[in-house]
Amino acid sequence: MMRIIADQAVQSTLEGITETIEIRGTHGELLGFFSPASPQTAKRYAEAAASIDPSAVKQRQQVAHATYSTTEVLARLIDAGRE
Repeated sequence: MMRIIADQAVQSTLEGITETIEIRGTHGELLGFFSPASPQTAKRYAEAAASIDPSAVKQRQQVAHATYSTTEVLARLIDAGRE
């Protein structure tokens, strides 16, 4: 995950936030979302990240397998419901 280091002005703006918010540009365009981390949330993210084996991820990415579009998946589910 990429990181952005907030300068003092941005940090001051975000410090009081207690829920997920949208961040918008000066023209109203959506830039992204900010969700403040509680100590408990930060610990869970760190534990989850530590449990991921980068070599296993790379290996899974290299395995060729069939992929389906959302339309194809929905069509299969509809057909399965008719049976």
